[in-house]
Amino acid sequence: IAKKRRIDRKCEDYFPILSLPSELIGLVFSFLPIEDRMRLRVNKKLNAIELNSKYFVEKLHIFELSNKGVSHRGFNPRHYKKTSYSSDFMRRIAMNASIGILEIELNSPKEFHYDVYNLIKNFNIGTLKFGCIIRLLLISLKKMHINCLSFSLYIEPMS
Repeated sequence: IAKKRRIDRKCEDYFPILSLPSELIGLVFSFLPIEDRMRLRVNKKLNAIELNSKYFVEKLHIFELSNKGVSHRGFNPRHYKKTSYSSDFMRRIAMNASIGILEIELNSPKEFHYDVYNLIKNFNIGTLKFGCIIRLLLISLKKMHINCLSFSLYIEPMS
């Protein structure tokens, strides 16, 4: 009991967000960046709210970095954090987000890449920009037993 009182005293300065209705919390979530939305899934209520709320992302860029923290095309990402995300993270985005432009840049055949290639068809995308070594993409699709003609997405080279 004493431990709970200490925690309660430490948290007096914070607003009790869990006391708000789920609809209002979902509205607050809709204004947050994707990374913050995923980090807020700390309990069952917030996880359920995030899972059930839909949102729009203007542009999402998924890319593979070299060992030097630079993309294979040579640019330094603006909002880069040295963090890797699981395919579950991508699956959640595919379920909940409508994306204006999805840019994908992968350059080597890794297991995570197969998951990303397989998830592409689940995204609600306006435009897909795909940069990769085409041979690797075809090998990956063949390993997943996916016919390349089954993709009904607009693909244009990345500029």
